[in-house]
Amino acid sequence: MPVRVRQELAVVTRSVLQDYVSTVIRVFGEHLQQHVPGMTYELLQQAALEAGYSWAADGPETALLDDAAAVIGLLPEQTRQLQLNFKHECLALGFNETARKLCQHNTRRRCSTQFSKKYMTTEHIAAACGAVLQIVAQDLDSRIYSGALPEVQVFVVEGSVYDANFLTSSCSTAGVAADSKLSELLERCSLLKNKKGQPLLEVPKGCRADADGRLLLQVQDGSVELPAITFTESSEALLSGRKPPFRLVARAKQTQESNLQIKHAVSEPFVVATRRVKANKKIDIPSAEDPVSRIEHLGGQTVKKLADLQAAAAEQEITLPPLDVDLLKISKAGHFKQLVLRAEVDGHLKHQLITILRMSKDKWAAAAVHAKRTVVPDTKMRAWTTDQAGLPLGLLFSCQNGMVQLGSPAALMQTTMDSSSATAPLSVVRTSQQSPEQQVLVQQLLPLAKSSWWSPGNPGWMITAVDSAEIEAKADLPARALFEFPSSSPSSNLLLQPPAADTATHTSTWLPP
Repeated sequence: MPVRVRQELAVVTRSVLQDYVSTVIRVFGEHLQQHVPGMTYELLQQAALEAGYSWAADGPETALLDDAAAVIGLLPEQTRQLQLNFKHECLALGFNETARKLCQHNTRRRCSTQFSKKYMTTEHIAAACGAVLQIVAQDLDSRIYSGALPEVQVFVVEGSVYDANFLTSSCSTAGVAADSKLSELLERCSLLKNKKGQPLLEVPKGCRADADGRLLLQVQDGSVELPAITFTESSEALLSGRKPPFRLVARAKQTQESNLQIKHAVSEPFVVATRRVKANKKIDIPSAEDPVSRIEHLGGQTVKKLADLQAAAAEQEITLPPLDVDLLKISKAGHFKQLVLRAEVDGHLKHQLITILRMSKDKWAAAAVHAKRTVVPDTKMRAWTTDQAGLPLGLLFSCQNGMVQLGSPAALMQTTMDSSSATAPLSVVRTSQQSPEQQVLVQQLLPLAKSSWWSPGNPGWMITAVDSAEIEAKADLPARALFEFPSSSPSSNLLLQPPAADTATHTSTWLPP
């Protein structure tokens, strides 16, 4: 039987409501026992069980409810509080943990935010990994709400103004669209037109917009994809200041038919630049071969000085200490990383570089931090192994820039019983050479390899000693070559060092004597 719940309890979580109801029943039962002759604790407990609840003598237990709707359903649905959020399924395979050697040189790591830090005016808004963004409606327990929802408006707000109005302690409930004052503040932050009076957001094909330029989307089953949005003006052209940020907002329209309390979604701050700076767009994790201009705070004039550091020093009558030629004529991110590392152990050189490049200490520090994230081109094949019936099996995967081609194994590693040997020799069978049975085996192993990839510690995965190009270049690839690492390597912070711990575990099992 539906029970009316007090208004202040309409927005609490399931667990809080359960504890409240259980406590009320227990306290009521204790008082009832004092006034009704013959009423025992056992009778009270039996009545509570029949009502769908249980409690212990020392306090309330969890209410016996399979679905919060059994209690929240007692509430009118229109009092439900929801939150819109921007979400995406990250496409990157690289882990952010530095301990994961498999991804140490991967330039594409798992996204830590929903939006990129920077977009071009002609670039579609998407996650940094390239995934399509979604708008999802969730309840206070973070579950997707699949009920009917009003139309959602998508528009841009001025980041600094939004932050001043909404991201303060006095605005902890910011975003509840039913509050007219907060809705008015949100409108005050809005940026709907460019300098020519045209909509700031380019309306994608098949998408609707209102008269002011807000995109209109319909949420179905709790989510809707963000369309391929582009901008008609850069943030620097539209706003004052250096790199002024935009934010994107998704807000549910309120109608008289629906009184759902729905908080708006707001993106992380980002800037929008013109196409002319696309070539110098910064990269979160640069490759050693990337242009040095991809490092933070290295603009056109700084890049020119780095290209001939000796000449730039001479112009300011500065005598540099002896440096390698690559560090005097820097054009790549990898060489700048080496220069930064050299400066970290030579304070005088660091001071000289800051002076020559005319950089502030803060900008040099930021550039140095970014440069030290630079990784080397990594094309070493990855292998995944497992034992079935005592015989090792595995898959080989190609790798480019540290990114494993996880969806398409390059070869099958399989043992073949040899009656003339006490061991089972390991063979590497390329995709083009596999029999129908081996192709089926690869498809059976692939889900296991993917599952291990996402598991803590990446069980069964290792870095091989073979370059990805060798799988096709060589007519025969000996299995032993996969795990024969050089005994020593030139010492350089930029060289790929094969992790011994990742290979030693498998050497005795996989390699024939």
